Amino acid sequence: MSIKGKQQHMVPRSALPYVAMIILGVVLVAVAVPQLTKGQYEYEVEPVTETEYEIVAQDGSDDEFTYQYSELSTGAQSAVEAAIRADNGAARTDQRVPEFRYGDSAEQYYISYDGDYYLLQTSGASQFGNLPTIIMRFVAVCGVVVIVVSGFDLWRHRWSRDVASGE
Repeated sequence: MSIKGKQQHMVPRSALPYVAMIILGVVLVAVAVPQLTKGQYEYEVEPVTETEYEIVAQDGSDDEFTYQYSELSTGAQSAVEAAIRADNGAARTDQRVPEFRYGDSAEQYYISYDGDYYLLQTSGASQFGNLPTIIMRFVAVCGVVVIVVSGFDLWRHRWSRDVASGE
């Protein structure tokens, strides 16, 4: 199609399904990738008073544990520090710390750190294991497959059209 000697390039209607599928693939990848970059274990802290810490330490119940920061492993110290330093008091990591339990519901620990006291809640990696991660990987792979297959079909469609028209 020409307008005063200039040729307009438009996507032919027959190519629109391919373009739509490529856009869908990009959206699938764009949704899945940020989810995959998050850690699977979450650590969230909130300040508590020394009195609250001492009450829990003296009670010694099995549901709530108290720790001195120095008693924690290096991995646990890193997780606690990351949560304390975070603006929202939460940090995510892929590192599983042996001192803490994880699951669908948050586990609670009281931590004494540098003269301050914190309630630490841990969660992540439920009894379903890595199911959310597996689902997001599947969505990302599906998005890539849709992009590749649709792109190849679009290229093949345009190539066969160009060959048929003699270009």
